Amino acid sequence: MPYHLRIYDNYHYMDESEAYNKGHYDTYKEAEQAARRVVEESLRGMMEPGAGEQKLLSKYKMFGDDPVIVDKESGQVGDFSAWTYANEAAKRILKKKVK
Repeated sequence: MPYHLRIYDNYHYMDESEAYNKGHYDTYKEAEQAARRVVEESLRGMMEPGAGEQKLLSKYKMFGDDPVIVDKESGQVGDFSAWTYANEAAKRILKKKVK
């Protein structure tokens, strides 16, 4: 399987000893879908009653899981950005919570 996720913890930025590998995916698209789920789960776990989007994003960027897509053969990292996706997902997750 050519891709896996490398999960970094934003709290331990640049500390490779705190990172771990997760999953095996045949395609980049499958790996990206899994990375999006990791970000969404992290955001959901950080929600607080009454907290808005900016507080949620700030908390994510300090403590959230930051998945990176890695090509197993080359070791190259894909262009998926967990922070960019978190900016998109936070709005959607908060809207679902309100309903």
